[in-house]
Amino acid sequence: MLLPSRTPPRSWRPSASARLGTSTSASASTFRSVAEQRQRPHGRRSNNVGLGSLLRTSRGVGVGTRVRLVATWLMLGGARLVVAVLPFRFIRALLGERRASTSGAVAGEISLAGHCHARATGIATLVTVAAAHCPWRADCYPQALTARTMLTMSRIPHSVSFGLRRDNGRLCAHAWVRAGDVLVTGATEDAYTEVARFVWSPRASGRCA
Repeated sequence: MLLPSRTPPRSWRPSASARLGTSTSASASTFRSVAEQRQRPHGRRSNNVGLGSLLRTSRGVGVGTRVRLVATWLMLGGARLVVAVLPFRFIRALLGERRASTSGAVAGEISLAGHCHARATGIATLVTVAAAHCPWRADCYPQALTARTMLTMSRIPHSVSFGLRRDNGRLCAHAWVRAGDVLVTGATEDAYTEVARFVWSPRASGRCA
């Protein structure tokens, strides 16, 4: 798995449009770019991780946004525990309906309405920022499970994909989540061959609460 547990800017002060629920795709891309620039060496504890670091980083944003960041951070911890304890055959039942990778219009390819698109982008930003401050390994798998939970709670159609690639003879795995044209987690999806896709859509009673 890739390890995108990296540190965003010391002070995170997004504009009103970059907060959860109204975040733009540009803001999420900015945080992903920062996350890719600084990687915490594997096995070494950094002073820039932990709940205290997350709260310091988010100084200046609204209370609601900070609460959502903390909730996302805790969900990443829960997802990491699930990954460590449960085999994939149990987790698979929680991921939604499995579809062939070559299927047509799946949940991850459905065009989202404006407010749903903004909310999906906001969730992407939350997961990216919170994962950068986890003292545990918050790589693509826990991030995908966390994003899947948050998107489901918001009733946003999405897909969770798993892929493989060869890297110097070594088989590497990756997971990513897509909602419409929003790549919620897993920024390096193009480097992997998709081997499984699980989709989720709300029932006809409504979408994107």
